[in-house]
This record gives sequence, structure tokens and C-alpha cells, in this order.
Amino acid sequence: MKKIAILLIFLFFTGIVSAQNEQHKIAFDRFVNNFNNSDFESIYNNFSVKMKRSHPKGYYLKIFYRLKKEHKSLQSFELLHYEENNQKSRAIYNANSQTGNLTIKFTINGDEIIGLFLLKDKNFL
Repeated sequence: MKKIAILLIFLFFTGIVSAQNEQHKIAFDRFVNNFNNSDFESIYNNFSVKMKRSHPKGYYLKIFYRLKKEHKSLQSFELLHYEENNQKSRAIYNANSQTGNLTIKFTINGDEIIGLFLLKDKNFL
């Protein structure tokens, strides 16, 4: 009986975590798709109010244009780290592009991007 109770508790928490993982995956896939299609406006529109206030829109667009010019399309990803707390989820990915590798730190709250760091050659863009 104890084994069944433990199994049910495990399945319950696995379901909660996988649901959050799915939400994060959808947001990250949307980011990648918009980046690969050069739809930087859509990426910016998914930013939280706080991110939009921290830098002007042109600042972010310039980074995305430069990154797109240097790396073309993002092709494959390896999840290096994932964590959740409250409504937030944060992941670190190793991304392969047509011309090299990047480390992407991607944080969301709900479906808003609240943190985005792009690491190339140990320098944040």
C-alpha cells in the first residue's frame, strides 16, 4: 500500500513539473522560431514590461540583427540546466547555429520572457 501511495505522489508531482516544462518549451520554441524567421518584433513583444523598460526596443533589435548576421539560424539545442520556482522557469541551453555555438539563458514567467542572455565566447551580448 505504501508503494502505491508513493507512486501516486510521484506521478502527481511529475505531472506538475512536466506541465511547467511544456510551457517553457513552448515559449522557447516560439523564441527560436521567431529568431530563425527574423521576426524580432515578436520576440520583443513577448518581453515583460520590466525588460522593455530596462532598454529601448532598438537595443534589443540591434542585438538580434547582429546575432542573426553572425550565426544565421539556431539549429539544435542541448538543455544544460532547468529550474522552476513559483511561476518562473529558467533554462540554460547550448545552442548550435550554422556558424558556431551559443549559450542561451532563457527565463519566463507565465508566457512572458523575463530574462534572456546570449553568451558567445564568454561574453554576454
